[in-house]
Amino acid sequence: MHNRRYGQWPAAGAAPAGSGVGSSTGNSRQNSSKGFTFSWPAYMDREQLSHAMKRGHVFRGKFRVNAANRGEAFCTLEGLPSDVTIRGDVNQNRAVEGDEVAVLPFKLRDWFVVYKEREKLAEQGLLPDGKADPLALAEELAAMAIAANNDAGVAAAQAPWTVAGSVEAALKVIEDALRARPDIRVTGACAAIVGLCTQGAGFQVSGCTVGSCLLVLLKLI
Repeated sequence: MHNRRYGQWPAAGAAPAGSGVGSSTGNSRQNSSKGFTFSWPAYMDREQLSHAMKRGHVFRGKFRVNAANRGEAFCTLEGLPSDVTIRGDVNQNRAVEGDEVAVLPFKLRDWFVVYKEREKLAEQGLLPDGKADPLALAEELAAMAIAANNDAGVAAAQAPWTVAGSVEAALKVIEDALRARPDIRVTGACAAIVGLCTQGAGFQVSGCTVGSCLLVLLKLI
């Protein structure tokens, strides 16, 4: 749970990764030739992370990079039938192969659809409809909450696991959604690094490939 570049905690109240909110507390790098500055999303602070983990808003998992596509990574969460997918440098947020990270799932509507599986399920007549479809139900409930000017209801409809009350209950909500729609995959972002992959000496990092070691060096520039 570190700021990977400086080894310091971000300021309290910093926006978590994947929240869509930029923050000056995240690490930044400047491209003077193009005249812009890029800032990494800030990590959750200790208090935020402790609260979010206890309530099942974020989950701890080991970060694994797709060897064939560095822009795609995965985290396995116990009890879920498929991995959480983390795509792109911003969502991966400085994590590298082997790190223990806090995974922040995105809203249901932002989950990834495997269209080949969807087509196969549709051909077999196995795609749920109406309220049996968690994505359709979430949109219906969110629309009702919007009509009632109920912001909390909108948030709960779009991410129902956040009101489950515990890690176990939250994972069960996500599991039920995945089993109802086998063609979808949870997508999310790294909200914090809980444990760095730093075993070994020097650049001989246990469990990390040469490529991932170079990747972390590039991310620190």
